[in-house]
Amino acid sequence: MTIHPIDPSSFHHSTATLSNGKTFHWVDEMPSNYERNVTRTLILIHGFPALWYEWRWQIPAWVAKGWRVIAMDMIGYGLSDKPRDLQHYTPSSCAADVVALLDHLQLDRVTVVGHDWGAYIAWRMGIEHRNRLDALIPISVMYNPPAPTYYPVDQLARWYPGIFGYWQYFCSPEAEIEIQSNLSNLFDVYYRSLAERSSQPLRGTGEMRAGVTGRRVISTPADLMTAEEKSVYIEALEKFGIAAPLRYYKSHRERWDQEKEAEKVHSPYFSKSLPVLFIAPTGDQFASEPFLSRSKPFIPNLEIAPITSGHFVLLEKRHEISQIVGDWLDKLDGKIVEGGAGLPTFVPSTGVEAANQRETAILTPVQF
Repeated sequence: MTIHPIDPSSFHHSTATLSNGKTFHWVDEMPSNYERNVTRTLILIHGFPALWYEWRWQIPAWVAKGWRVIAMDMIGYGLSDKPRDLQHYTPSSCAADVVALLDHLQLDRVTVVGHDWGAYIAWRMGIEHRNRLDALIPISVMYNPPAPTYYPVDQLARWYPGIFGYWQYFCSPEAEIEIQSNLSNLFDVYYRSLAERSSQPLRGTGEMRAGVTGRRVISTPADLMTAEEKSVYIEALEKFGIAAPLRYYKSHRERWDQEKEAEKVHSPYFSKSLPVLFIAPTGDQFASEPFLSRSKPFIPNLEIAPITSGHFVLLEKRHEISQIVGDWLDKLDGKIVEGGAGLPTFVPSTGVEAANQRETAILTPVQF
């Protein structure tokens, strides 16, 4: 069956209850010559407010490379379970869900690719389940080790309104009802290109709410997707609700608690043997230099691929993302020589640089 990226029915879908008792839905595409635990397998982890469908443009490109590609509906989304307990929505818990799926599919080691919250989950997999990864590719959101002290979202929003103002709204009592009643507006605010987001950021405290409720008119709404694509998301959220996806933001305290507890067992530093590619959109605040410089010392085998884009780079630079990931993994597999014609620039984070930064880059208030 030919994959048509905009049409969800053109993909192969599976649903199962895993060993942790949770039911998950995922899309699973295999190349014709697939061999379990021989063929490279990519696990794709989406963010907010997306579904597995966030990866619709990348899946066929990577299957064409000869790889198996699996894109999950994460907990709280689509046909996957939606428990009420916030403990289920932390990156650590979600990383364990991914491992449960790997066990279900009898997959030993995979390449994990994540965007937005999916990137955060991918980072936690590299810390807590490093033996299940052969490579790690987070997109848009840099690794963020837990701060030594817990900072509530309201405090972070006061310190950094341009970064955490919208978090404050998503955690508020009124957000669920207002967003559920204005789903189209949410997507109009969210899925905009770098140019449009630069002209109307809508990140500060109160600005996201104004955009969602329609008090702030968006000049070029949802310019990164067609009406048909937008309807796929809207229909899912109309059916299943926005309450569960918002729990990723509301579980802020639970996330910090779990990650501090994990530090008793797992080092916050990544293994030198794990190759990591961070794809850094130049217009994404969570991929900006303060985040990069603070976190590089924790990731000894890190390469960075800058790309001119806003946060939703999977759409804004859909073909470039497919190529960057494909070329980097080919490089790991020895299929291409770095620096060849047409290849993107991968910037290594050297051990010397990491050593020089290690003492000064660990603790800052922006950690959360």
